[in-house]
Amino acid sequence: MLRVMLNIALLLAALGLVIGNWALLPDRTRPNYEFLPDMAHAPRYNAFAPNPEFADGQTLQLPPPGSIARGSMPLHYGPTPQDALRAGEELHSPVDGNNAQAQERGAVVFATYCAACHGPRATGDGTVTQRGFPSPPSLLLAHALNMKDGQVFHVLTYGQGNMPSYAGQVSRQDRWNVIAYLRTLQNQAPPAAPAPILWPRRKRIKMTASDTAQPVTSSSPAARAPAGAAKVLPAAAQAPAAFRPADPARVREGAKVFSENCAMCHGADATGAGGDGPPSLVSAHAASLDDQELFATISKGRGGMPAWAGQLSEQQRRDVIAHLRTLQGHGGAPLRRAGQDEHEGQKHLQRARENEHSRGGRP
Repeated sequence: MLRVMLNIALLLAALGLVIGNWALLPDRTRPNYEFLPDMAHAPRYNAFAPNPEFADGQTLQLPPPGSIARGSMPLHYGPTPQDALRAGEELHSPVDGNNAQAQERGAVVFATYCAACHGPRATGDGTVTQRGFPSPPSLLLAHALNMKDGQVFHVLTYGQGNMPSYAGQVSRQDRWNVIAYLRTLQNQAPPAAPAPILWPRRKRIKMTASDTAQPVTSSSPAARAPAGAAKVLPAAAQAPAAFRPADPARVREGAKVFSENCAMCHGADATGAGGDGPPSLVSAHAASLDDQELFATISKGRGGMPAWAGQLSEQQRRDVIAHLRTLQGHGGAPLRRAGQDEHEGQKHLQRARENEHSRGGRP
């Protein structure tokens, strides 16, 4: 009985406190009293409000020089082939090449952004290449295998040739993941045999009697030579036709175009990559090609080299040839149009005579 009376008294007291609190509160919109608010209501300044605490009187302050925003690490390279090579020496992948998670993420990014041009296996057979877009080189050949991770990262960041920059679409971490996935594709691919280089066949010039007939005098080497000895061509036929010096301005422009579009595969000095990479453009064989053949190769492509007629103007292609001639030691030769250079006919005539001599006069 005593416990029941006590519970009733406590209940009545609680109801009395609630009713009293409601009845005695003068303004129900006013908050209650706070004790020790822990600086919850400290004075503050808005971002663009004047602030007398700083020397410039502004609340919003510029970051100190050299500050780096979180997640925005700078990349101290430019979009040039030279900086791409430097990035290959200085940048190293933070991703473990054997990390399965990184490879899976790289595969997703590659399928999203890269496979359309490079193909699902990075062989350069993407769907856009079937509709007129120039085919990119295979990433399973020697020129891509020899590229260091930092150089590939530079290409993904700044682009190269027809390939645009993907820095705005692919994060820095995902670029390294793509490189890790690309290395797995390269490791899985069987070693590729060097592709044969199919150079255009030279047209045989039909010789006439006036071309092949050489006057023989008593003082000539042919008259003194015994029967069956090799024929001696005149000095004019033995010496190759001299190259005309090209305009230095055109050579400089050709060097610029070559550096921006050709050096990544052929090398800055046009010596090529060796093996199954592009052939040297300063070899005796390349130097023996005439300008028309070089112009056709640049325009239409050959082997793993795509056509550049859609990317380079006719003048730019001529300038590249002039630059190649300087690298080959000819001092530069402008592109000669058929029938406009008297040396062209002399050179073909000399080659025809040499071919006839090597065949022993047989047709």
